[in-house]
Amino acid sequence: GFGEKCRSRGQCTFGARLQDDEIQLLAMFVKS
Repeated sequence: GFGEKCRSRGQCTFGARLQDDEIQLLAMFVKS
């Protein structure tokens, strides 16, 4: 899961639901 995002969204495996740019933004946020 992704910690806070996992709890707030109520699901840990939400990657497939995200659009490509959202995945890229999330990746940038995690790497930063």
